[in-house]
Amino acid sequence: MAMKHKKKQGFKDGDKVRWFLNPAEYITGVVVEVCGDGTVWVEHSNGQQGHYEETELVRDNQ
Repeated sequence: MAMKHKKKQGFKDGDKVRWFLNPAEYITGVVVEVCGDGTVWVEHSNGQQGHYEETELVRDNQ
Protein backbone atom coordinates (compact mmCIF):
# COMPACT_ATOMS: atom_id res chain seq x y z
CA MET A 1 0.00 0.00 0.00
CA ALA A 2 1.34 3.43 -0.96
CA MET A 3 2.11 5.89 1.80
CA LYS A 4 -0.33 8.79 1.99
CA HIS A 5 1.05 12.20 2.76
CA LYS A 6 -1.23 14.64 4.52
CA LYS A 7 -1.35 17.72 2.30
CA LYS A 8 -1.47 18.64 -1.34
CA GLN A 9 1.96 19.58 -2.59
CA GLY A 10 1.15 22.00 -5.42
CA PHE A 11 3.06 20.09 -8.09
CA LYS A 12 3.68 21.50 -11.56
CA ASP A 13 4.71 19.97 -14.88
CA GLY A 14 8.34 18.89 -14.81
CA ASP A 15 8.56 18.35 -11.04
CA LYS A 16 10.58 15.29 -10.03
CA VAL A 17 8.60 13.11 -7.61
CA ARG A 18 8.72 9.85 -5.69
CA TRP A 19 5.88 7.35 -5.37
CA PHE A 20 6.47 4.94 -2.50
CA LEU A 21 5.82 1.20 -2.89
CA ASN A 22 6.44 0.85 0.85
CA PRO A 23 8.34 2.95 3.42
CA ALA A 24 11.73 1.74 2.09
CA GLU A 25 11.16 1.56 -1.70
CA TYR A 26 10.04 4.16 -4.20
CA ILE A 27 9.87 4.85 -7.93
CA THR A 28 10.95 8.22 -9.27
CA GLY A 29 9.16 10.08 -12.01
CA VAL A 30 8.35 13.43 -13.58
CA VAL A 31 4.98 15.17 -13.45
CA VAL A 32 3.72 15.36 -17.05
CA GLU A 33 0.24 16.75 -16.40
CA VAL A 34 -1.47 18.50 -13.50
CA CYS A 35 -5.19 17.71 -13.68
CA GLY A 36 -6.44 20.52 -11.43
CA ASP A 37 -8.51 18.22 -9.22
CA GLY A 38 -5.72 17.24 -6.81
CA THR A 39 -4.35 14.56 -9.15
CA VAL A 40 -1.37 14.41 -11.51
CA TRP A 41 -0.04 12.15 -14.27
CA VAL A 42 3.54 11.00 -13.71
CA GLU A 43 5.95 9.37 -16.15
CA HIS A 44 8.22 7.05 -14.20
CA SER A 45 11.89 6.38 -14.88
CA ASN A 46 10.90 2.93 -16.27
CA GLY A 47 8.70 4.57 -18.96
CA GLN A 48 5.36 3.71 -17.37
CA GLN A 49 2.83 6.40 -16.52
CA GLY A 50 0.56 6.60 -13.49
CA HIS A 51 -2.28 8.83 -12.30
CA TYR A 52 -1.95 9.78 -8.62
CA GLU A 53 -3.49 11.89 -5.92
CA GLU A 54 -1.00 14.63 -5.01
CA THR A 55 -1.07 13.27 -1.45
CA GLU A 56 0.51 9.99 -2.69
CA LEU A 57 3.68 11.72 -3.93
CA VAL A 58 6.64 13.57 -2.48
CA ARG A 59 9.17 15.77 -4.25
CA ASP A 60 12.42 14.09 -5.23
CA ASN A 61 15.03 16.62 -4.17
CA GLN A 62 18.03 14.72 -5.50
